[in-house]
Amino acid sequence: MIHIKYYMNDSINSNLCWYKKHVLIDMLCQDIIVLFEESMDTQNEMIIPKHSKKWEKIELILYKELLNYIYKYKNNLIIQSVQQDERKNLIIQNLNKELYVKRFKIRKYVNNTNEILFVKPPPNDPNRYNILKFVFSLKTNNCEIIIENDTIVLESGNLLIFPNDFIYKIKIPITETQYIIYGELAYIQKH
Repeated sequence: MIHIKYYMNDSINSNLCWYKKHVLIDMLCQDIIVLFEESMDTQNEMIIPKHSKKWEKIELILYKELLNYIYKYKNNLIIQSVQQDERKNLIIQNLNKELYVKRFKIRKYVNNTNEILFVKPPPNDPNRYNILKFVFSLKTNNCEIIIENDTIVLESGNLLIFPNDFIYKIKIPITETQYIIYGELAYIQKH
């Protein structure tokens, strides 16, 4: 398998992955890491609590930035779908529905961790359909996400958006602890 390494910015590659640099400022990333370390128990992962005074402003910023860039992702897909592409058209169609983010999850990858594999997409609820996944990088030192056959290099404060059904793994340098926020964008099928 050949991996192509991307240092992308503001574009959608052939695998429908979209990468935007400098979405979150360094100071905000540091504030999130500090709050995470204060709130975390023994696990290296937590869900940002909803309606929490400590997390309220951060959660609002994440929603605002994510919605802003989902809109831009959709517009880029529309611009690129001059030729008929069923996959792009389905994503565009789904992005026109009422969407939501169930939760933001923060994950810490500690030193001496080489590769964490996210084998398959999370199962959908009977009426909930995940459309896209997203990853905000908080503290990364050339953290690499491997999606399909592409390797995308993350830097602190950046955002990556890609289709939900993609299998992906995160490959991390073993010398430094890394932090990401991730989740899924979904819609509810109303009967």
